[in-house]
Amino acid sequence: LPILTEEFLQSVFLEMFGDPVENPKEWEIKSFIKIIEKFQYGSSQKSFTTGIPILRIPNIIQGTIDLNNLKSVELSKSEEKSLILNNGDILFVRTNGNPDFVGRCALFNLPDKFVFASYLIRAVINQDKVNSTFLVYLLGNKSFRKIIRSKCKTSAGQYNINTKGLGSLPIILPNINSQRKFAEIVKKVEVLKEKQKKSEQELDNLFNSLIQKAFKGDLF
Repeated sequence: LPILTEEFLQSVFLEMFGDPVENPKEWEIKSFIKIIEKFQYGSSQKSFTTGIPILRIPNIIQGTIDLNNLKSVELSKSEEKSLILNNGDILFVRTNGNPDFVGRCALFNLPDKFVFASYLIRAVINQDKVNSTFLVYLLGNKSFRKIIRSKCKTSAGQYNINTKGLGSLPIILPNINSQRKFAEIVKKVEVLKEKQKKSEQELDNLFNSLIQKAFKGDLF
């Protein structure tokens, strides 16, 4: 289901905006640095089991935040304030041994407090100029991934992208209302996905309950 919904949403993106590299609808194009508030590298402090939760490379999975294998970090109040993530921020993987993982990104939209590690880059988005959800789907587009790959450099077997490389990415800019309309479609699909997951869990619980009763002879 997740793969099918992602394919559906990428199809909707292409229908609404066209290929973001070929730009057949001739949208205005601006470099990424012109449509954000700032880029920022994360904390290099060693992670522990106590402190504030910190997002790392393993937590950026297929365009979403995965909270499995979550670590924490002890930071001063000023460091914590500087690195606290806000809804709408986009996190980029900046280094990896696999070039396909470099530049991968995810939208931060969680209710709790999190900071981020040094192998990630945070982009604070100017929401008046571009919608974060629209941007994540643009950056995840197969054609656009090739452009991101071209901005990567290699060193000691590691592939890297820096803020200069990210900042130079050419971003199409459809009108903001169309971007927000797309974001609403994504939100509705996410709600449906959650309902599906809940239904599957309820069915699993019912099935397990029936199995337990059957083993105990309580089914009939």
